[in-house]
Amino acid sequence: MHLLRRDFYCILLSGLILTINTGVAQTTLTNGLAQQGTLSSPTDAQTWTLQAQVGDRISLTVAKLSGGAAFNPRLEATSPTGSFLGAASGITAARLDLQADVSGIYTVTVSDAQQTGSGNYQIQLAQVPESFTVAGSDEGGPLTNGAAHLGNVERPGEFLEAIREFA
Repeated sequence: MHLLRRDFYCILLSGLILTINTGVAQTTLTNGLAQQGTLSSPTDAQTWTLQAQVGDRISLTVAKLSGGAAFNPRLEATSPTGSFLGAASGITAARLDLQADVSGIYTVTVSDAQQTGSGNYQIQLAQVPESFTVAGSDEGGPLTNGAAHLGNVERPGEFLEAIREFA
């Protein structure tokens, strides 16, 4: 058995290739909202989805909340056509910037980069020009022309602030 993707297995039997979907659960990302997940084992992966239109700018971030030195969060993005769009990983956090080339549902997979650690993480989507959600506990919101706006990064995982200017 050979692992093709984290959610598909490929079995070679007498020259035939059989692909089996392992039924990985998917959760929809909310633009602007930090969402949390858990990787229970080093080989675990979680799949998230987002709806995008052609030309949308997409910025994805993932940050380790717990898990120790062995857990290095990794993001992978796949287009609605199944094309691999890119990956990013880091010791504590990673960011992946994309532009939608087709309209549809994009898939984002979070895993451990080395498959040696597990832990809790936070993932956040910033997508422009789509509308976004500002959490009630967040200081984000509309900007006033000419005014100074203060903000705080309170935890290592909270480094992405969605800002939209209104004319």
